[in-house]
Amino acid sequence: MSPTLHESHFGLARSYFELNNIARAEFHLRKARKKADFTHDKQRYDNKLIALKSLIVKANHY
Repeated sequence: MSPTLHESHFGLARSYFELNNIARAEFHLRKARKKADFTHDKQRYDNKLIALKSLIVKANHY
């Protein structure tokens, strides 16, 4: 895995999310966003972080 590729961090974020490790999923989404070169990729990661936060809030209400 290349630590400089945003796709690698996104893959880790997905894996951690599937394992219900939300903190690590968020960590790797933030890393992916930081390493993304293009604005559209950064926006996509911003949207994924917003969705993840929304899921956390909903889960805490149940």
